Amino acid sequence: MMRILLLGAIAVVVAAILSSGIGRDGDVQLEIYRAQAQEARDREQRQMLAELEALRIESVSQFVADWRAARGRPTSDSLDELRILVEKIRANPSSAEQYALAAKQKRAYEINNLVASPLGTKLEAKPGL
Repeated sequence: MMRILLLGAIAVVVAAILSSGIGRDGDVQLEIYRAQAQEARDREQRQMLAELEALRIESVSQFVADWRAARGRPTSDSLDELRILVEKIRANPSSAEQYALAAKQKRAYEINNLVASPLGTKLEAKPGL
């Protein structure tokens, strides 16, 4: 009887160790996936911004510089927004300044929503991100 209890306890300990290792392995795999996904987003953003810079139009280059300064590492949402803007800028390169101003104003509205009540003031965007 004692032997059965001892073997059962050992089996429980071994199962706990294995399940703990499997859980950690899953966490490692998840982190690897996240890092790979972020690298793919970074690569896609670099490619799109390089394509815009290749147009060699001052307002487009300024848009690219502003985007890099304001956005940093892309999220899925910011990458979706950039894809749309790239298509619009390809169609009409002179619109880059307008989109930069609109993006900056959108950010100003977000800040206004956070500070308008305590401070009672609103921000207005200037050209550039």
